[in-house]
This record gives sequence, structure tokens and C-alpha cells, in this order.
Amino acid sequence: MASTQSSVPGRMATAAHFAGNPFLTVARTLAIAASCGAAIAQCATTIHGSGSIPGVDGPVWTSLEWDPDGAGPATPVLVVGGNFRAAGSVAATNIAVWNPATTAWSAIGDGLANGDVRSLAILPNGELVAGGAFSASGNSSISRVARWNGTTWQSLGGGTPAANHWVADMVTMPNGDLVVGGFFQGFGGSSANYVARWNGTAWSAIGNNLFDQVDSLAVLQNGDLVAAGLFANGLSPAGNIARWTGSNWVSLGLGLNSYVEDIDVDAAGNLVEDPISYRDLRTLGVVMEKNGEICAIGAGAAVLGHPAAAIAGRVLK
Repeated sequence: MASTQSSVPGRMATAAHFAGNPFLTVARTLAIAASCGAAIAQCATTIHGSGSIPGVDGPVWTSLEWDPDGAGPATPVLVVGGNFRAAGSVAATNIAVWNPATTAWSAIGDGLANGDVRSLAILPNGELVAGGAFSASGNSSISRVARWNGTTWQSLGGGTPAANHWVADMVTMPNGDLVVGGFFQGFGGSSANYVARWNGTAWSAIGNNLFDQVDSLAVLQNGDLVAAGLFANGLSPAGNIARWTGSNWVSLGLGLNSYVEDIDVDAAGNLVEDPISYRDLRTLGVVMEKNGEICAIGAGAAVLGHPAAAIAGRVLK
């Protein structure tokens, strides 16, 4: 076990959490629009989406658009995972589905219990996969990673049973392999530490492993895998972010000298560290502009006119 662990439970972007409010507004399209009067004090801010949607009763750590029937006629749905017990008026344990066609929430089986859901991914066959700190679904033991087979949640190759281990992030590689990162030592019967690969049959280590927890994963446009988190030791010249060459892990450039919480690849193919992930906009300084002119300056709650605790670094579109 590593001697240092972050208090932030893995990757927490792609979600919104309204602290102290049992309802979370989820919108497929979210835009912040400001309408300014003659004085800054008259700047009105509104949030527009697909309507006010009753949300979940706890924080959402991850979200994903998923098409359960693939090329079939059904509308894609929004899957959210986190630490909650209800979605709207529906009982749902840490994972739920919002269907825009029916404008309704639904649970996914018995949900995933005894720990939160921190990451979601889709396998090449269209199956939904969830990762996190959970250890059960209904009466079944499922350790940290599970797949939905259309009827029930099932273990994906065993996972990691240790109580203090978790999966923080997952990505699907160009060849269809699933890669998970987190805080674990040994995964699915393999010797994988902190990052592991599922090839559709078994889990395996990726090279000689990394040296401490992995909180975020990304796939570059050329197919290279990048891992980031808290593993400053062991890489040269610097750590906390590394690239898999196909044969070994190497530091990415000069690396980063502090914990990396979230990385993404933008539309231009650039690898970026998400600066908004898990930030509290009530206290974070915000400058809001309209047409290039400053409309309001201050703490997030004052500028946005709503006690929102966090707004995602990315928005579903």
C-alpha cells in the first residue's frame, strides 16, 4: 500500500453537484448566458438547458452518454454515477439513467453498493462498465469494477477485493481493451498495480506498473495511453504523468511536480489538465464576460446568482 493517498476520490469531472440541495440539475446541453445592464450590479445570469430535471440526492462523479441498443431505434440515455440513493423519485444506488425520450430516471438493476461509482466506460460490444469503490450489487459481491449485461451487474474478471482499494478512471483503447486506473495492488488475479488492462478475457499488468495511485487516464490521437495521478517517484526526469510506449512507462516531457487529478484530450488533440475538476465555484474566483466585456467579477456563487457547488469541466452536448 502506498503511504500517501489523495482525499479526492478519483476523477470527478463531467458532473455537477449542488451541495446542500437534494436536487441536481442535469441537462444534455448547458450554457451560461449573461445579460448586462448599465451597471455590473445589474448583470443577470441564467442557466439554460433542456429544462429543469429533478436530480439525484448526492454527488455525481461521472456521466456518460450510452446507447443500450446500439444501432437500434432507442434514444441514447445519460448514465450518471456517484454517491447517491435516489434519482428523482426512483430508488437508485450510486448509478442511474436519465432517458430524454421519456424524461424519466430509472435504476440500473440493483445498483452498486458499499462504495461510490467513480468512472464509466463502454466496451466494444456496447456493454456498460462501471468502476469505483463499490463491492456489491444486490446479493452479489462485485469488487470495484462491474459490467451490465442487460439484466444484472456482473463482476468483470474479479477486480480488487481490498476494502481500501478503488478504481478512479477507465478508458477504452483503440483495439478494444479496457484500461483501469486507481489505487490497488493486484487486480483480477494479476500482478497489476495502480493500472490494469482487460483484454476481454483476463486482467494483466501494463509493463512494470506505476508507483502509486492513478486518478486519470487518456488516449492520445495516435493511440498512446497516458496516466496521471500521484506517482512522483520512479520516473525520470519527473513524475505524476506518464505515457505508455508499448513496452514501458516514460515521463511525459518534464512531467508535473504535483498531484494530477484529471486529464483530457481536447478537440485539437492536445492533452490538457482539467483545471475546473472538483472546484467549488462558490469560493473560486470567477470573471464572467459577454461579447468580450466583463459583466461580473467575484466568487462563483455571487456571479452565478445560485449556490451551486460545482460545475463540470465538460458539458454533455
